Amino acid sequence: MKTHTIKKYLSVLLSFIFLSSLGVFAQIPTPQVYFDFEGDSGSEVVDKGENSFNGFVARPDQTTLGDEGAPAGPSPATGVNFSDGLIEVPDIDLSAVISSDGSYTFSAWLKPTDLNGDKFFFGQTSQGIHNGIRNGGFLHQAHWGADTNGATNLNDYLNNDDDGWIHAAWTYDGESDTGKIYLDGQLDWEGNKRAPNGNGSLIIGGRNGGGNGYVGLADEIAVWEEVLDDAAIEALASGASPFNQEDDDEDGLPDFYEERLVDNLEDLDGNAEGPGPGPGTGDFDGDGLSDLDEYEETRTNPTKKDTDGDGLNDNVETNTGEWISVTSTGTDPLNADSDNDTLVDGVENPDLPYSEDDPEDQPGTDPNNSDTDGDGSPDGRELILETNPTVPDQPEVDGYVNSFEGYADGTTDLGDGTVIAGAAASIVEGRLQLTIDNQGLGYSSFSIPAIEGSSKGFRITFDYELNDSPGANDPADGFSINYGDATLGELGGAEEGMVGPDSKAVLGGVTENISFEVDTWRNGDSEQGLNISGVGEGQDLGQLAFENGIILEDGSRKEGTIEIQWNPQLGASFKTTGMTTNADFSDVDTSEFTPSDDHNFIISARVGGANQDLFIDNLVIEVGIFDGDEDGDGLPDFYENEIAGNLTD
Repeated sequence: MKTHTIKKYLSVLLSFIFLSSLGVFAQIPTPQVYFDFEGDSGSEVVDKGENSFNGFVARPDQTTLGDEGAPAGPSPATGVNFSDGLIEVPDIDLSAVISSDGSYTFSAWLKPTDLNGDKFFFGQTSQGIHNGIRNGGFLHQAHWGADTNGATNLNDYLNNDDDGWIHAAWTYDGESDTGKIYLDGQLDWEGNKRAPNGNGSLIIGGRNGGGNGYVGLADEIAVWEEVLDDAAIEALASGASPFNQEDDDEDGLPDFYEERLVDNLEDLDGNAEGPGPGPGTGDFDGDGLSDLDEYEETRTNPTKKDTDGDGLNDNVETNTGEWISVTSTGTDPLNADSDNDTLVDGVENPDLPYSEDDPEDQPGTDPNNSDTDGDGSPDGRELILETNPTVPDQPEVDGYVNSFEGYADGTTDLGDGTVIAGAAASIVEGRLQLTIDNQGLGYSSFSIPAIEGSSKGFRITFDYELNDSPGANDPADGFSINYGDATLGELGGAEEGMVGPDSKAVLGGVTENISFEVDTWRNGDSEQGLNISGVGEGQDLGQLAFENGIILEDGSRKEGTIEIQWNPQLGASFKTTGMTTNADFSDVDTSEFTPSDDHNFIISARVGGANQDLFIDNLVIEVGIFDGDEDGDGLPDFYENEIAGNLTD
């Protein structure tokens, strides 16, 4: 279950405060089928609901009953392990959803171990529904067409997770043709969704009779013939049982909850309020929060003083996002690193000064602010770089500088205003990775916000690595460095700059752009190579400079540098090292391009046939390098020196 999103738990908290008086768990309807895998073995999966719609293991060598269960689910002892396995549920006929106005809710706890490609979980025997994980790590809802990703990349999400488990749910309203995807109880996507095609009954573990199957653990699988509301989905994601909400001792704590935590109904007592610690005191763990409050409000573990293990007791973590004192920290009691700066909450205390002798134990930072000094470098990164996270560090140049060191692997938010976009893009071992070899994850980009002074000229330098593993396909496709009015987060056209590689049309919203392009597809192709292109007044200016040639051979690795220089008077220069064919362009005319200090910088990349890594490192963008007019004649010194070699001629 996730532990790193304050917004998520505030939403859960507010929902439970409001619904507790209504008996939120009573709001969960009886499921059509419910599999908790407790006691299951052999080839039969017993329906623990009331319909006896048992499932049957269709691929015993790839489906293991009795494996690890979801620790935050209502019956955590055992679950099921799929390795492209399959469970068939012949009694769940999906005809009403397919051909009428039937609806559904699918719910499961999942611990995926492979997020690549298509990993479907809920499907039907022929075409139709295929809900699961797709497109490099997104929850996905599809009805054989009408395919939709959720908003959250699970690669990033699970990097910050404590146990690798998530709760996933999919709903479809047949009357309104509305689909929804939920991740850990929170809405991840909502939109129009037409009815599925095909025919047949429910399958679990794949699609279309059993293809493109899920890989990983699963537990608490339940299906309803109706759309569950948001509160019911939140309750399921918070550990509620899809079927059993009994409370025999009438203390406000469901039996499944007490039995899961302490294996009895006596040690936890929702009718008492402490003081603790001890069994039956009402504050079993002695953290100052009652057992009932930890269940209904904070969602913390009433058997642990410090649920998230960050060194702070649950009762001081007030989840407000604002530090008051050591007894009111504002941090999330369910997230050991509330601000996601790689420093656990317990070591961050802004009331104490930064310690040069012991910065790891006394950084002097705010646990609710990932960049305490506001200099664009997250607190944890500053400790790795041995800088003071409470004092802003000025960049050595006017512009933007990033070595990408000090960020955790999988980071997609650098905390400095830049935008990392696309399923393949993240920080990996101190470098920015934009495409991944053997993973067809499409487009990705890295956007740097507008820099004042860029319209007068700039220089960009960085190190790169391109790698293509041996295989049948040639390297593909390429990347570009862009300066123009595309918005932050624009994925771009990769090797085509801000022009669509397929449509050959300027991308929507782009009216001005200058692009420096590296096209790795296809070896021997007449379009392959390096070039400078542009967009002016919304029109494609075509290639302003071009060098045809092979960039990267199959099964090879290229490492080198890229240097780009541009100013309005002299135009553009583009030089590369380390490639089979290199760029060496100077003073290329770009007069039809209109610069602006409002323009952004975007590195855009893609793979088509899933071939090639692209890494970027030691990125420097300098502005102000062409300033200066020593003789006061209105001609910049750099221009006079470039043309005449002096300031007097």
